[in-house]
Amino acid sequence: MFRKTLSFVRMGAQNLLAYKFEISLFTIISFLSLSIYYFLWHTIYSYSNTTLVSGFTFSQLMGYYILTNFAGAYFWSDMDSRISDRIRDGKLIVDLARPATLLKTFVATEIGQTLFVLAVQTAPIIIMGVLLFNLRAGSLLSLVLSIISFSIAILLSMIFVFFVGLSSFWLTRYHGVRYARSALTWILCGGVFPLAFLPQFWQKILIILPFQHFVYTPIQIFLGGYTSITALELIGLQIMWLVIFYGLVKLAWPRAMAKFSAAGG
Repeated sequence: MFRKTLSFVRMGAQNLLAYKFEISLFTIISFLSLSIYYFLWHTIYSYSNTTLVSGFTFSQLMGYYILTNFAGAYFWSDMDSRISDRIRDGKLIVDLARPATLLKTFVATEIGQTLFVLAVQTAPIIIMGVLLFNLRAGSLLSLVLSIISFSIAILLSMIFVFFVGLSSFWLTRYHGVRYARSALTWILCGGVFPLAFLPQFWQKILIILPFQHFVYTPIQIFLGGYTSITALELIGLQIMWLVIFYGLVKLAWPRAMAKFSAAGG
């Protein structure tokens, strides 16, 4: 079973080899977006005559945006769209005939794609962050805990996307949902700006939702924004949400299959 799973991981990485131009373009866009963030926030820090904005130094804030590019490698998944496309094309029958479950197949393939993007597209940006912006972990312990947190965040994000994608069994047109899901979740998880920039009222609301654990939590752990105890508690919450969404997938799956069969799948 492990070999079969590994084959799907390799398949995911190989699939992206056909999109070399797109990957190169996204890399260039990432550098441009970081340049925009740099000049924007450099101006804000300079004109406000301050070294801290919501607890972030300029160097830490640039490190945060560099790491959002890292998180984007797994966050911007099109797994849900692929589920929708395969339902419409009738190719889902082939997926269901495989010995592995659809969840395992799609997640393994997505992991392969993520590892490829991290190696090819994101690594240069991280290197730039280390060399130009002194990107460093808060401590050795922060580095270790952030690796654990990022690993859980990758699985959590993928299972969440898969769960949302199951709604395509009931929807005639899914892609609008995908765009809304991506844009809204990217804001709520701290992809556009650190959640610490929000008023306390909104921070208290977001802290009980799962979205911050996709991006904001692992980045803040890396930067040393939490004590080791708080970081461990947040990792525990990530695991809790991972179990919750996995359970929701298990609950929704039989109903999705019943819908699929009733529609003549």
